[in-house]
Amino acid sequence: MAADRIWYERLLKPKSFRSRTLYFSGIVSFMALLVACAAFVANDLISQKESLRRSVERDVEIFIQSGASSLAFQDSAFADRLLSGLREVKGVEAASFHLDDGSVFASFGKYDDASGGG
Repeated sequence: MAADRIWYERLLKPKSFRSRTLYFSGIVSFMALLVACAAFVANDLISQKESLRRSVERDVEIFIQSGASSLAFQDSAFADRLLSGLREVKGVEAASFHLDDGSVFASFGKYDDASGGG
């Protein structure tokens, strides 16, 4: 208990007005610094997620444009090779090409035909 009282006397109960002002301004500055750091971390996480989303959209758009020729020429082997390249894209779990009648032309991943998505 004596050690607790010493810390209280030295840190929590400054003697003069100036030392109390410096002490509390230090505490407020430290808290503001913590809030700013938390804001920077949150901003980085949000911008990283947005960057990943844009990157995936760009990669998928390229694959869609490339896949149009495989659908036009009914080349399922090329479509399978094209879709297998999406395995390397972070964030893509499944993909598929569909014919006009809705049937699956080529797919990879956890594609469920009943869900209608891929």
